[in-house]
Amino acid sequence: MVDPDPFSNAVLDPNDPLILHHSDTPGLKLVNELLDGHNYGDWSRAMLLSLSAKNKHGLIDGTIKAPPSGDPKFPL
Repeated sequence: MVDPDPFSNAVLDPNDPLILHHSDTPGLKLVNELLDGHNYGDWSRAMLLSLSAKNKHGLIDGTIKAPPSGDPKFPL
């Protein structure tokens, strides 16, 4: 029988970058400075700092890979 809840037996690590914290919301403003074409260096530095603080930088640079399809976190 297939378990309808893939997380029922999973141990979720709060430091796992694939886990969303309650403060990780789509409307959250990560940097105050808008990218306007002339400020890429400052904007990029601020964005990388913000993503690193949230343990999400690896999602952008490719060091964090997608989990295998059998992993309980795969549906995330």
